[in-house]
Amino acid sequence: MKNFYTRKMHILKCEVCGSYGLKPVCECGGKRFRVKPARFSLKDAYAKYRRQYKLLNTMPSKALGKAIDKTLNKV
Repeated sequence: MKNFYTRKMHILKCEVCGSYGLKPVCECGGKRFRVKPARFSLKDAYAKYRRQYKLLNTMPSKALGKAIDKTLNKV
């Protein structure tokens, strides 16, 4: 039991129900994973893809094609 108290504890989030806890298995039976934000960098290599993903999930389908073409032509 000594290792249990000496190791670092991290907040974990359940992938099924979204609850937070310290144990790797949730009460609902789902698996929990570490919640950690991405590192900040001025040279953001994935910003283009995040913007495209955001457009896909927020825009109606008719305007989607025009918006994607517009963002791809900027690069």
